[in-house]
Amino acid sequence: MEIGEQDKVQILLAQLERRYEAIEKIRERVYNISIWTLGIFLGAAGLIVQGNIQLSLLAKIFLAVAGGFALVAILFYVKDLERGFRNQFQVVVQIEMLLGLGKKGFFAPEEELYPSEWTQAGTKLGSGRFFRNTYLLLSLGAVVLLVAIGASGLLF
Repeated sequence: MEIGEQDKVQILLAQLERRYEAIEKIRERVYNISIWTLGIFLGAAGLIVQGNIQLSLLAKIFLAVAGGFALVAILFYVKDLERGFRNQFQVVVQIEMLLGLGKKGFFAPEEELYPSEWTQAGTKLGSGRFFRNTYLLLSLGAVVLLVAIGASGLLF
């Protein structure tokens, strides 16, 4: 079976659209899990501080370990989403290059639609910091919770 050039372009465009949708879904999942996690961590920390809750040493240890396990589980989940995101993005770049979107003069003479760094999108060399910032925010939320747990009964 022979596939014509126009059919190949249509297949690539359909696949490109699917990759864009997958990337957006992954971003949305990461955003939602991060917001929920931060909300729970900061809400629990606020409850401990504002509620003037006195925790025993055993309760502090239990809550700190439970919070740590929750953070690790969430970080593993986000890391898995990051791998999927990067894979999808690398496919997007390949499809866009096959379609010629990265070629000089494709849309306008002597101009490139994308900067040359675009080919590194989805790799560790890419300039996006979405996941790094997500990890930092989740870690910050966990630190605030751990400080509130540790300081319970000592500072407030």
